Amino acid sequence: MKDDLRQLGIRRANRSLLNAHVRDGCALAACVIATTTVTAPGDVVWYHSRTAWENAAGAITSIGVPNVPSGDLSNYYQPLGVGYFPPDGADIPAPFADIWGVPLGTNVYWADGDFHPTIFFTPPGVTAMALDYLCIPQANFACTYGPTVLGGILMPPMPTGDYFPRFLGVISTTPFNNFHMSSNSTFWIREVMFSQIPAPSVAVLLALAPLASRRRRR
Repeated sequence: MKDDLRQLGIRRANRSLLNAHVRDGCALAACVIATTTVTAPGDVVWYHSRTAWENAAGAITSIGVPNVPSGDLSNYYQPLGVGYFPPDGADIPAPFADIWGVPLGTNVYWADGDFHPTIFFTPPGVTAMALDYLCIPQANFACTYGPTVLGGILMPPMPTGDYFPRFLGVISTTPFNNFHMSSNSTFWIREVMFSQIPAPSVAVLLALAPLASRRRRR
């Protein structure tokens, strides 16, 4: 792995101040995750099947492999309606590249241990969000609109004690603009998907075409 990875943790600590606009919801989200797997039954549904999630989500935007740039991506996806994106872009080492079947050195989204970022979506937010990721221990997730928690889920640790591909999707009848993630281990994300956010101009979307693919419900 590149030496730059050591610097990414330092940069993430410096960037933590930039995430102040979503901190009000973090403590509340943590409480929900610790006590229940789903809140507001019928309003928030969690998916572990990608096919089922895609069929329910409708039109989505997908960002990830093979179009992940290197380094700090906190403001990179703003033209797509992602106001703040904490994971960095870094080349994936051999064990994880093999798991996903991607070429060694492929850039993916990465965060070191003690990972507690929040992806912030520009209002009015999104109604669907999903991750294709690798993680060994348990991981917590929650979606909020500001400080209001719409739903949370705790993903248990992998029983094999090793990394394995995982999919998690959520669909909410109420838009949310924060997606909270928490894990105490290195976290690798191959793809992030979310419902399309109205706003970007046609020119901006065309410029970002190489890094964003659009899908529609079959």
